This record gives sequence, structure tokens and C-alpha cells, in this order.
Amino acid sequence: MLADPEMPPAVGIPDCALSEEPHLAPEQLDALKLTLTAVFEPASEGGYTCHFEEFPEIFSEGETMQEARTNLADALKLVTEYHRDEARSRASASAVRESHLMVAS
Repeated sequence: MLADPEMPPAVGIPDCALSEEPHLAPEQLDALKLTLTAVFEPASEGGYTCHFEEFPEIFSEGETMQEARTNLADALKLVTEYHRDEARSRASASAVRESHLMVAS
């Protein structure tokens, strides 16, 4: 993911309410490594279409690979923000949230 001037060079994972389930300990989240696979395909009209294998609903396009990569990163950010806002609008006032920063490689 390309650097956003408003954020450090990392992918932010949406705030989440931690479960009280015994299999989901906070230290396990700290050690979590998330890898997303971006797929770029030449478009018949020129340029590239792209998506994440893990999140096919997040897709974009660009005239060059670099533009497609930048647009795909923007799409990921927008979808993440949308889901965060939607989740917060439905959560109870007593919900506990923790932010976990996932660094892109």
C-alpha cells in the first residue's frame, strides 16, 4: 500500500470490540499478521483492473500498474472506513474498542 500523507505507512485495521471468548486473547491480536494479495489483470480497453483475492468486493482500476495500485489502496481505505462507521452506528454505548495497526510490507 502506498503512503498516505495523513497516515503512517501502514494499513489500519478497523477498531473492533474484543470478544470474551477464550480463544481470542489480546496478545494474539498483537501477533496477528495479515497478508492481502492484490491481483492485477490487463483490461481489454487498456490499463489494469485489480482486486484483493481475500476481499473480492474491493476492486479498482488504473491506466498503469502504479495508478491501479494507488486506486486499490484507496478503495481498501474507503471500504474499511465505511464498515467501521456502520459497525459503530449499531454498537452499544458500552462496546469496548481496540485499534490494531497492521504494517504493510
